[in-house]
Order: sequence, then C-alpha cells, then structure tokens
Amino acid sequence: MAIENFIELPLKDQLLKKVESYMKSIWINRIDKNKLNNWLNNFEDSTIDIDEKEKLNMLFLLSKFSFLGDNEIRSLLKCLFRDLFKRPIIQRIRKELGDTLVLEDINKKFSVEFEVTKFVAIGGVSESGAMLMYPFRQENDEISEKNIILQSEILKENIGGQKEIALPSVQRYIFIDDFIGTGSQGKDKLKKDVESLKNLNKNLELCYYVLVATEDGLEELNKLNLFTSVEAVFVLDGTFKAFEEESRYYKTTHNGIDREYAKKVAEKYGQTLFYTQELGFGDCQLLLGFDHNTPDNTLPIFWGEENGWKYIFKRFIKKA
Repeated sequence: MAIENFIELPLKDQLLKKVESYMKSIWINRIDKNKLNNWLNNFEDSTIDIDEKEKLNMLFLLSKFSFLGDNEIRSLLKCLFRDLFKRPIIQRIRKELGDTLVLEDINKKFSVEFEVTKFVAIGGVSESGAMLMYPFRQENDEISEKNIILQSEILKENIGGQKEIALPSVQRYIFIDDFIGTGSQGKDKLKKDVESLKNLNKNLELCYYVLVATEDGLEELNKLNLFTSVEAVFVLDGTFKAFEEESRYYKTTHNGIDREYAKKVAEKYGQTLFYTQELGFGDCQLLLGFDHNTPDNTLPIFWGEENGWKYIFKRFIKKA
C-alpha cells in the first residue's frame, strides 16, 4: 500500500522523498533540509512556472547524484589492492610456477614481489592521495607503514645536486589517487617525477591506480606512455555525462523533466560559477562527489560558491 501511495505522489514529492532518504543514509551529516532548500532557491526566474521547472529539473539531477561516502571509499580501496594490484601478480606467479595451486609457493613468491613495491600517495600530505592511505592500510591487512611513501620521497638530490632514486631496492611504484577526470591533473602531478624515474631506471614498473576514472581520462593518460598501466576500480563511460544523448539519467521519461532544458539551466548558472567550464572541467558533466571532496569535473551548480551561490556538496580548493 505504501508503494502505491508513493507512485501516486507528484514527481516533485517523489524526488524529495528520494533525496531525503539519501540525507538520512549516505549523505548523513552532510545535507539537511535547510541546506537543500537553500540550494534549490539558487534557481530562480522572473516567471514562477519557469522557476518551478528549473527547481524540478535540478532536483531530478540531485536525485541521480553519486556520493561516495567513507564506506564506499573503503570498499573501493579494498578492491584496488585486491583486483588491480594483488590478483594480477598472483596470476603471473601461478603461470610461472606451472599453474600451481600450492599456496605456500605462491605466497612465498608474492612476498618477494611485495617487498620491492611501494604505494605512493600522490601530492602533498593534505591532498587526496595521502588522505586515502590511512583507510587503505586499514582495509588491507598486508599493508603497513613501510609499504607507503609520499611522492616527495621517491627522489632525492645527491651531493652534486642531481636527482637520484631515494630507494634503489624498489622495483614497482603504485601511485594511488581517488579520481581521474580528463587526465590532465594526473599528468601535471606525476609527469616530471615519473620521467625522472624512467630515466634513472628503465626497468621500473610504474602503475597509476585510482578509485574512479572517466573512460576518456584513462585513455588520455595511457596515450602518454608514462606508466606501465593506468587503471581504475570503477570506470565512468560516456553515459555518465549528464546531458549527452546517451545519458543514463534520462533513459526513463518524466513529465516536466527535459534533458536539453536541464542542460541550459546548468549552463546558465555554471557560467557564473566556473567560467568557460560551466558543465564541469573538461566538459565532464559529472554528478559525482567523494566524502573528502567534490571534483571540479562535477557540474558546478552542485559545488560552486561564486556570487553568493549556495553549494550543496562542498569543494575544497587547494591553495598554492
């Protein structure tokens, strides 16, 4: 009976109920009704009907927002270690040992591989890469502090002022971060250090693993041939771009909900929030946020603060 009553509700009320259920679960302590109303009141127009249509379409987008809280991030970190790092090495070891199933032999060789591996927190101590390392260790018992280093600890200067590898025994560096959008940020952060490592030791294995990435961003980074591999636990294909024709969010039609109209609204306000990138950096058009931050590839209407705009998901901008 309760389900039937829900279906009979007007679309706006259905969406509000859905959003409120998120507020009580995965968005808990992040968004309350006051914050929701303040965000919705950003969308105004001189015509009342248009104003309500704007709010309805933006509320629809909010109901599709993917927010990765602490539990979700921890699950992804567990998958990153198991599926991107450990499993491929185990498979290779088994093959080298004639497809053996003897765990003692497999574990012995894996321990050797693990000993020459370092997981690298990208950027400084206050950036997302470093912030992920604590839960990364907690969720993966095999990892200890000695397995993790900061990006600044990879290289050092010798007496002559030339760069050299700080830990010569390491044969594999796994760079870890939360997200790849266009790929430009990863390239900017890592290119110089990775090229230095390759020049100093061409046999190093250099991997870049993230929790979430766009398909385009992965492709862009792989084109550079900087890394041995670039992979993500979860890959966002073109259907995750909010306003593209193949958008997964508009597969079902609703009265009053219009993809092209919603795009125009997002562009109108986005122009004042993130100039020339009104649909998110690189035109990524994402509906995505993490517990610790919101990427600028996400629609600015969710995280912008310019001109008195009330954000609903906070974006922490790194200061130089």
